Amino acid sequence: MRGDNMEKQIKEIQSKTKKMTDEELRQEIVKLNQKQIEDIGQITFYEIFYKSLELENVFEENKKVIEELEKDGLEILNLYEKIQEKIKNIDIIVNLNDIEDELKIDCFKSLRKEAIDLIEGLSCYLTELSYSNELAHILVMKDKYRSDNKYKYLNINLEEFYRNIYNFLVEDINTLYPKASRIINVVPFRISKNKFYDLVKQTLTRELKQFSKKKANLIIDRYKSIFNGALDLKYGQKFSELFTQAQKAKNFDFKNSSIEEIENIYELTTNYIFKIHNLINLITECGLIINRLIIISKMLEHYNTFKIEEVKKFIQIWKGYIINKDVKNKNNIQDICEENIDTIKKRMNESNINFQAITNEYHRRNKRVDKELNNLLIKTQNVLALYNDTYLEKEEMLIVNDIEKVDLDYLEQAIDNFIQFINRNIKDMGNMQRKVRMKKLLAALNKPFIGPEEFFQYIKNSMELNTKREDIIYSIEQVSSIIQEYKKNKLT
Repeated sequence: MRGDNMEKQIKEIQSKTKKMTDEELRQEIVKLNQKQIEDIGQITFYEIFYKSLELENVFEENKKVIEELEKDGLEILNLYEKIQEKIKNIDIIVNLNDIEDELKIDCFKSLRKEAIDLIEGLSCYLTELSYSNELAHILVMKDKYRSDNKYKYLNINLEEFYRNIYNFLVEDINTLYPKASRIINVVPFRISKNKFYDLVKQTLTRELKQFSKKKANLIIDRYKSIFNGALDLKYGQKFSELFTQAQKAKNFDFKNSSIEEIENIYELTTNYIFKIHNLINLITECGLIINRLIIISKMLEHYNTFKIEEVKKFIQIWKGYIINKDVKNKNNIQDICEENIDTIKKRMNESNINFQAITNEYHRRNKRVDKELNNLLIKTQNVLALYNDTYLEKEEMLIVNDIEKVDLDYLEQAIDNFIQFINRNIKDMGNMQRKVRMKKLLAALNKPFIGPEEFFQYIKNSMELNTKREDIIYSIEQVSSIIQEYKKNKLT
């Protein structure tokens, strides 16, 4: 029913816009853009308060792990405390009179960089631990499939397996590519090195030609880190305990170890992966609050009509909680925040439908957006990019108005250099290490297969060029587990 109402609303707006003059359309775009900015500003305030309360809980859950990291943990603790201090002084930011340097936008950007550096420092250890963890898991499970009578006589039906994958992928077009990526990760890697390099080159060329030179280089660097975290400049520079454990896992001799030893390394890496994931989550939550502090600073600096009177009243309630730390008051604040966030989100969705209809009609008439309006819209898009940034991207990746695209000759050379980087890396690796890293990179690439036919051909080759029964059972079981996980999440 909601879908029918929305469709009706869109038709009504489209009918209304067709009757407007060009100038009326332009004025409506300006008005809706301003409304969008005001809504972003208000929702950002409430999200700062709500997220800061959640952050307290996340910090308490990770306090012990941070303490175990000793000196390295102090950097995470300092970041957390700095952010809490900024939130306590949010009333100064709002008043904007004689604002102190540590509450200005440059300070927030510096804190954001601190958070990104910490995440990158942790991620390179996570990468290396994850590779060893995955190898250990594969070997432990295959041993189980070889020895357990339940699997010895299991009927393998590959046609049914392919049908299950197909039905799983097409049930929701919005999740098709993330699902395909996860499937690539658990089926055997059965393509030649040259074919793999061709896939990498074609995929990266398609993906990166739309970006600037700087963004293209940042994305290639990210893929390098995915392939080998130990070559990241931050590897070994911080978090000495994690470095020791990552090296131990990286140098583990899977080929000559007993299944009991492999189970032990699996347990150890799983434990450290869990800790690092939690720390990255904590730092990311810190970063998302910083994003919102930057947005507020931009709003107050550039938008004179930004309405904050309503928020100022709420700040007083917030300050009361900061002083008394009353749990009842905390619950009250969370309820108020949730209610306001939901209300503003609904308003933003409705406003966005109007905005899309107006801009579509404007472009349909072949009207070029003038420089003044374009600058206004780009400014809003950049604020929205920061608001929607859930992974704490580097600032360069969030810039919307990249005018100059990367030179194609330069891009080809950069991609060739990346392929040479992979080739140099795999020379000294064992067969299992090489395959698991190449498979992980293939799964991380943005749409490496053009269309479902090419993807299914890859899956068929992976399964049918495989003579080991335990490899096939492993893939079937893992894909089944992924499908069940999605079904479970849909029900909750």
